[in-house]
Amino acid sequence: MKLILLGAPGAGKGTQAEILCDKLGIPTISTGNILRAAVKDGTPMGKKAKGFMDAGALVPDDVIVGIVKERLAEPDCAKGFILDGMPRTIAQGEALEQMGVEIDKVVNLIVPDEAITRRMSGRRVCAKCGASYHIVNKPSAKEGVCDRCGGELAIRKDDEPATVLDRLKAYHEQTEPLVEFYRQRGKLVEGSRPGFHRGHHRVPAQAFGGLKSMIQIKNAAELEKMRKACAISAAALKAGGEAIEPGITTAEIDKIIYDFIVRHGARPNFLHLYGFPATACISVNDTVIHGIPSRQQQIRPGDIVSIDTGCKIDGFNGDNACTYACGKIDLEAQRLLDVTKESLHRGIEMACGGNRVGDIGHAVQSYVEENGFSVVRTFVGHGVGKELHEDPEVPNFGNAGRGPRLVPGMCIAVEPMVCQYKYAVKTLKDGWTVKTCDGGLAAHFEHTMAITTAGAEVLTHGWEEPGWTL
Repeated sequence: MKLILLGAPGAGKGTQAEILCDKLGIPTISTGNILRAAVKDGTPMGKKAKGFMDAGALVPDDVIVGIVKERLAEPDCAKGFILDGMPRTIAQGEALEQMGVEIDKVVNLIVPDEAITRRMSGRRVCAKCGASYHIVNKPSAKEGVCDRCGGELAIRKDDEPATVLDRLKAYHEQTEPLVEFYRQRGKLVEGSRPGFHRGHHRVPAQAFGGLKSMIQIKNAAELEKMRKACAISAAALKAGGEAIEPGITTAEIDKIIYDFIVRHGARPNFLHLYGFPATACISVNDTVIHGIPSRQQQIRPGDIVSIDTGCKIDGFNGDNACTYACGKIDLEAQRLLDVTKESLHRGIEMACGGNRVGDIGHAVQSYVEENGFSVVRTFVGHGVGKELHEDPEVPNFGNAGRGPRLVPGMCIAVEPMVCQYKYAVKTLKDGWTVKTCDGGLAAHFEHTMAITTAGAEVLTHGWEEPGWTL
C-alpha cells in the first residue's frame, strides 16, 4: 500500500502515519524528519534547506524531490510506504508521477486553521531523537523529558505562532491545489469531523482495506427507539422554526426548543456535547453551522436561519436541521434554500441497502454544483444511534461507488451544508461558529434515516410535513 497524507501543518498527519505504519507494516517517510536530519548532518542539501526552514518557508521542489527519491529506493519501501509532507505542490506531485511512483490512496485531513493554531502551541519535540509529543494529547511521562531517550523537549521554531500563520498561508496557496489534483485522478479520500465534533480528527477507516469502521446495526427494538427520538427531534425543530419572526433572539428560539424537548421526556443531546453551550445550533445568513444562540442576536426580516438540534431518549439519539426564511427573502437566497433541500432528497434517494456512502455524497454534490452552488468539505454527515455521532462518516461530496456499503439496520444523518459561493469556511475565535470565508449565504438541511433494502426510512420526516404533530 502506497499512501500520501495531505493536510495543513498540524492537521495530524504524523499521528495518523504512526497508526497506519503499525497497522499496515510499511514505513512512514516524513520529509520533515528527512530534512531536519540533513540539516543536522550538514549535508549540501541540508545546508540549502536550512535557510528556508529557518524562515518558516517551504523548501524548494528540487531539494524535496531529490531527498524523497533517494529514500524510496531503500529496501524497506519495496512493499509500500506512507508519505507525510510530500508532495507539497502540484509540481512535486507531477515529479512523483514522472519518477514512476504509483500511489494507491491520497488522504486529505481537514482541520480548521483555528484548531491547528491551538493544537501546535502544545506540540513538543525531542531535540535529541526527534520524537513528538503534545502537552495535552500525547504528554511525556516526565514533563519536558523524552520517554525514548531522555532528551530535552522543546517547541520547534515551526510551531511558534507567527511561523504557524505563515505556514498555513503557504499551505493554502501552494499545497491545497493538490486536493483537486488527486481528486481528478480518482485517488482522493477526505477525512472530516463528523457533525460538530471538535476534538478528534481521524482518517476514514474505509480508506484502507484492512481497517474496519465501527458501524452499529440496529435491531427492530432499537429502531423503534430511534423513531421515538427522531420524532421528538423533528417536532422540536419544527417548533423552533415556527417561532422565527422579526425581533426574536436566537436565545429565545433555543429556549423554545429546550422546553419542548424536556416537556416530552427527552434530553437535549446538543447541550454540553463537546462543551457546546446550547440546545440548538442557530446559524444566521453567512454562518454555516454551530451558531451559538445569543440574547444579543435578533432575527431581522429577510434573514435565513439554520436550526440544527436533536434529543436523546431511551438511550438513542435524533438529529435534524432546516434552514428557514424570516419573511420574504431575495430570489437567490430562496434558490439556495430550495437547492440545498432538494440535494438532501437526492442523497436520500441513494440511501438504500446495497449502495455505498459515496453514492449519497455524489448525488448531493452533483445536484448542488449543477445549480451553481458549492458543498462544504470540512464538515460531514454521520452515523446516529446510542451516540449522536457514530460511524460511518457521510460526506456530501465524493465519488459514486466508494465508501462503506449501506446495510439494512444502519442509521445515518445526511446533512448537506451548501454555500452561495465558494465552499471555504472559517471557525471564529469562540471555537464553534463556522462562517463562509467570502461572506456568502449558507444553508443546512438534515434528516436522520434508517437504511432498508427498499430505501431510506426517514425518521425525522416531521419537520417538513405541514400540519404534522407528535
